[in-house]
Amino acid sequence: MDLPEPFVRAVTAAAERVRPGASGVLGELPPSAVAKIAAMSLRGALVRPRLGSAGQGLLVGRRVTLRDAARIRVGSGVIIEDGVEIQGRSRRGITLGSRVTVRNNSMIRPSSYYGRREGEGCSIGEGSNVGAMCYIGCAGFIEIGREVLMGSLVQLIAEEHVVPKAAAAEEPGAAAMIKDAGTTRTGIVIGDGCWLGAGSIILDGVELGAGCVVGAGAVVTRSYPAGTVLTGVPARPQGEAVAAGTAECAAGAAEDTARAEGERPA
Repeated sequence: MDLPEPFVRAVTAAAERVRPGASGVLGELPPSAVAKIAAMSLRGALVRPRLGSAGQGLLVGRRVTLRDAARIRVGSGVIIEDGVEIQGRSRRGITLGSRVTVRNNSMIRPSSYYGRREGEGCSIGEGSNVGAMCYIGCAGFIEIGREVLMGSLVQLIAEEHVVPKAAAAEEPGAAAMIKDAGTTRTGIVIGDGCWLGAGSIILDGVELGAGCVVGAGAVVTRSYPAGTVLTGVPARPQGEAVAAGTAECAAGAAEDTARAEGERPA
């Protein structure tokens, strides 16, 4: 089925204003894809007045939930795909820079829905991509740089439960105490141009320098400098980046050895 020519021209012109060169791509798409983009553009136009601020060309998929939308700010050319949920209620709000894409069924959640203290929020830099089914738990502030790539199922969790001594010692009743002990919120920083592989987890307090690569399924528990390649659980430097982390890892190993020697019976 061919779409009406005026409709196609209008969609093409809108795409070109947001992302130069996009009109050539649209011309190669089937009518069904053009119609989908048009529907997303219409939803974006309906959503824009509710947002704290919004650039041109916002595309919004189906079943998207934007709570406390007045605290959500988006740049130009932002794409929010089907099933995404973004909660704006936070101290510093949610900011999506220009050309950010949040892929289907991802969640950005800084706060509880049930009246507990507000989280800090997050900022995602220009051109960054949040993969499908990702979770950004920004109770502590999360700063994601420009041109960051995130695979599917990535989790950023900027909050950590306080573990009481009783729980650490596995004493009876410790599980209930953990729930009541509160949380800490240090925050997370992801530098420009980082790549977070599918299923990776970044925990509270981590800062990754520009250009870091996190392998699929890795769990990052501490900070690393620019250009570090990380894999494993817990994540450790690999390949060309091993040298950058060797001294720190060696110092940690020496401390562990000294501690073990001191604990041995005479």
